[in-house]
Amino acid sequence: MGLLSRPSSDSSTTEVAAPQSNIITAYAGMYFFRTQAADNAVDESSRFTDMAATFSRDAVRMAAQPGLRMPRLGSHKRRDVWHTETDSAGRYIVFDRTRL
Repeated sequence: MGLLSRPSSDSSTTEVAAPQSNIITAYAGMYFFRTQAADNAVDESSRFTDMAATFSRDAVRMAAQPGLRMPRLGSHKRRDVWHTETDSAGRYIVFDRTRL
């Protein structure tokens, strides 16, 4: 399993395929029902809280399966690997060490 495409910019979008999109959907359902439980009357709140717990269990179960953890993107700054420098011509990435 790998990336569907290579990230080409520092944008806030990413591509995910079927197993990871199911995890994202489960987390979205959990957060949706949590907000519904907070915004509704007490008698309806327990129903929304139960649904949030169900989605939470599903998300945790799916995320715990081997091979489904989403890899960290290579563009994230890691300690002692790279840093940026700026001069009058622009910004540059400077690699602090070579990849092995």
